[in-house]
Amino acid sequence: MKLESFLKEVSAFVATRWPGASWEIHPDFSVLYHDEMKKSICFLTNNAVSKMASLPYRFYFIETLWYQRLEASQSRLCSILGITQRIHARQCSIARISKPIAQQFVNTNHIMGYANCYYHFGLFLKEELVAIACFSKGRQMRRLEEGKKSYELIRFCSKNDFTVVGGLSKLIRHFENFQSPGDIMTYIDISWGEPHAYYALGFVLDSITTPISCTLITSANATIEYWNKGNYKLIKYE
Repeated sequence: MKLESFLKEVSAFVATRWPGASWEIHPDFSVLYHDEMKKSICFLTNNAVSKMASLPYRFYFIETLWYQRLEASQSRLCSILGITQRIHARQCSIARISKPIAQQFVNTNHIMGYANCYYHFGLFLKEELVAIACFSKGRQMRRLEEGKKSYELIRFCSKNDFTVVGGLSKLIRHFENFQSPGDIMTYIDISWGEPHAYYALGFVLDSITTPISCTLITSANATIEYWNKGNYKLIKYE
């Protein structure tokens, strides 16, 4: 898809939320500036994704993901700019949920979709599922004492257009009480933002991985390869 078509559709959505948004147009990507929030967001066509690792911007939306996960992409854009409906986690109850329910929720509300997980816990406002955290099985790690296991937080997301304040903290505390992990680790794509919220929850930076090759499959089953900017590897010790 040409940049003009992609940008036209993105601009139509942006105009409903931020009239008069400032755009910088390049041959195969564009940048939205939000002066009040002091943030810039880069939108790349499929032809430009190979350039992503070298571009200086913090937040990225790739054409294929934008269309395949349109509502989740629009919700994430609103979240970056602080325009979502807020719910407080203290209003919510927690329950373990089944894999099929978790898959449906994550595929609808997470821009990358579901990834295989073992434990799924949801936050419910009355009877409505509003956020979810998905964890791996426990793994033996040399850094832990005998009998303790490490678990990976693989996915966390809220319902589209909502922010659950304190949601991740409440879900992690519940998992710690449920499983008594030796530690919990997770990866944050550098292209998706800084992990400050995780630091506030007790995670520490273990390492920064080098950029890795990623593959996207379009709706027409074509493949697009690109290099991300690497990942923050974070660990929360017991």
